[in-house]
Amino acid sequence: VVALSGDPEETCFGRPHLHLEIRDYPGRGWKYNPINLIDADWDNLALVGSFRSGFERDLDDPRKWQQLDDQPPAVTGGPILNNFANPWPRSR
Repeated sequence: VVALSGDPEETCFGRPHLHLEIRDYPGRGWKYNPINLIDADWDNLALVGSFRSGFERDLDDPRKWQQLDDQPPAVTGGPILNNFANPWPRSR
């Protein structure tokens, strides 16, 4: 898959966005941050779209994973990485 668009409201116009995942082969379970692998102007690309800026924060470690280039690898079926005890913003 080259690109897969998503819309959490499932209306095709609510909050469309593009998913870019780079996965390992052959298992395809690990997902890697494309910023570390693709030379692009990521700071300007991140400005495109109508979404809030920033990531959920762990108030126990507020600088953790707040930049585009310091996102951790994730594995399908693995632990939820942002299951913070003290998150911000809090879940609705």
